[in-house]
Amino acid sequence: MTYLIHAIAAASLLAGCASAPVAATAKDQPMKTVTLQPERTVAVGPASELRYDGVEDSRCPPGVQCIRAGELAYKFTLTSAAGKELFGLTAAKPAFDASGVAGLTIALGANPEPKVQPANAPAPAPAHPVTINITQK
Repeated sequence: MTYLIHAIAAASLLAGCASAPVAATAKDQPMKTVTLQPERTVAVGPASELRYDGVEDSRCPPGVQCIRAGELAYKFTLTSAAGKELFGLTAAKPAFDASGVAGLTIALGANPEPKVQPANAPAPAPAHPVTINITQK
């Protein structure tokens, strides 16, 4: 008899936990992760797009003594009905909250650290792809 009471109690608890999940609201859009090559564009919402303009690499080349370490800065242009916003993402500032598109945040994803070009490198620096996470609140 005790076994039957415990079984009914357990079934009641499980039935209570099995209720329908809460529906996501319009402001809880899922995160979108994309990898872009320089000069490529991705849609980030209705009538708005993000362009990856390229990378500025001011890091100190190997074998050179520098006063400042420098940084790797990924440059973007966000175009929307509100106009254009130019911004950069770095390790020190890995996210950007758009002012022209309410609730839009663009953040650096998992990006391998590219090698620093030697000071005497004859070839141009290789293109750095970038992975970003786009969220809409």
